[in-house]
Amino acid sequence: MIAVSSFFLEAWYWSGVVSYAPSIGYLPVGIVPSSYGIDAPLVLSYLIAGMGIAIPFSLYTMNKHPKLLINVSTIALLLAGISPLLAPSTSVTTWYRFLIGASPLVSTLSAVGAVESLRDWRALIAFFVIFSLPGLSFAYGYNLSTSYTRELTEFPYGLVPASADCGYLNVEKYFEENYSSKVPIIADPDIARYVHLAVRNPTPSELIWSYPSNSTFCYASSIYSEAFVVTRYDIASMNSICISSYTLEENIKGVGSSIYIYKISFENETNKS
Repeated sequence: MIAVSSFFLEAWYWSGVVSYAPSIGYLPVGIVPSSYGIDAPLVLSYLIAGMGIAIPFSLYTMNKHPKLLINVSTIALLLAGISPLLAPSTSVTTWYRFLIGASPLVSTLSAVGAVESLRDWRALIAFFVIFSLPGLSFAYGYNLSTSYTRELTEFPYGLVPASADCGYLNVEKYFEENYSSKVPIIADPDIARYVHLAVRNPTPSELIWSYPSNSTFCYASSIYSEAFVVTRYDIASMNSICISSYTLEENIKGVGSSIYIYKISFENETNKS
């Protein structure tokens, strides 16, 4: 019932049951493009760093004490969380938050399993195998080792919009004070969340979470005549065929680098709204 309600709420929010992704095509609501080579190691890191030790105990409890609603909810959240592994090039939106949502269920189930499995040697073996995975990743150099240590610190920062870089907060302040029209904003993914705090309820085409590229600019030019670009990259060095002119609106100093806010005009003048 919750899943069905979520689907209809998303369909209402996106004004349809599909959304368009330039690199893939049309996708059902809630599904977004993803990079298998980047997201797959992160999924494994989240599983191991966040709940790797608890998973065998929780599976043991679900098998020994089947409760339909709890089991289905836990498995559904876990499947959504590992979606980059199940469907290459796509994933459920913010897949890692589903793993975070599964954590309270998994931790409760694992507590029951930990007590009862002390008498079951098979469960103990499964526990120690998964417990050793982080060490194996370092020993054999899998593309998991560097991600694992980074994801240990990812959960707190993923839950709140707080940042140690005041440059992000100044980006938010800039758009709160200077943005009033429906001009689209193309923003580096790590900066876009702070733009979103200032620009409420943008559509996917109004706030484009993407590093500046020729394909992104040309996609935006087929809909709009101008746009903001929020990035750490120099637009002048790109020579995009779809940009007719640009101005640097703001140079915001951040930690280690600057954040540039550009106002650009597009070369293509058709199909503007």
